[in-house]
Amino acid sequence: MRKSAQKWGIMDELFRYKSYSISTLMKEFFELFWKFFKGGNTANKSLLRALKKLGKEIPESIKNHIKDLLDIYPEGTIFENLGGFGTIGSHFWLEEALSTGKKIKIAICTDEIGTMNKNTNSQQIPSNANNDIFESYKVDWGGKRGDFIFLAANLDANQIAHELCMNCKHSSIDLPYLYFLTELSFEEMYKIFPDLLGSDHKHFWRAGIPGILISDTAGLRNPHKHSMSDTIDKVDFNQVAKVSKAILATMMNSDVS
Repeated sequence: MRKSAQKWGIMDELFRYKSYSISTLMKEFFELFWKFFKGGNTANKSLLRALKKLGKEIPESIKNHIKDLLDIYPEGTIFENLGGFGTIGSHFWLEEALSTGKKIKIAICTDEIGTMNKNTNSQQIPSNANNDIFESYKVDWGGKRGDFIFLAANLDANQIAHELCMNCKHSSIDLPYLYFLTELSFEEMYKIFPDLLGSDHKHFWRAGIPGILISDTAGLRNPHKHSMSDTIDKVDFNQVAKVSKAILATMMNSDVS
């Protein structure tokens, strides 16, 4: 999929969208795609409906990329292709690990943890995200400030995730967080919260392995995500350090190590 984006000049050699306008357009396109896909449409039909619904002047490069996606994406509905999207490195690593009998105690996936913004309205909140389903620490829901880290865990990872949350609260770290524990099946997650299955942890959850996602919420906070403007000066290394300390403290003091 990324190679197609490179071929048509949408992404650069580092797989970043070449402009903010392209990044914004593709984000809107895939939001529409997932809306149709989780509604029961096939992948190909969802792609075509999203393209039509976008209703904008679409550059030929993006149209050509979407034509490629029609060949790349599997046929069938979301329930016939659970886990069939995003076969990234973790998918192949896990397949090999399981085939060789490796024992995996837990998977901790950090995905875009360096964006911090204390300004009001710097954080988007998905419409289906009710604050009652989260455990939170120093999160400003009313002001929508993007100054927290997001944690998500499946049920088998709850104990380790809870220890991670406790370490975030430690005075030497003091990292605001939003924690989501899912008791839903993988199939239910795909239907209700597909955006929560967009990273490496997805394949571990699908295999029934304890897994934790740690993220700054990516595009819900960072408008430069996957674009050439997403440069190193946008990274808050103090937050990266805090996340790293919390993970290390958790691993050193749990029975996982």
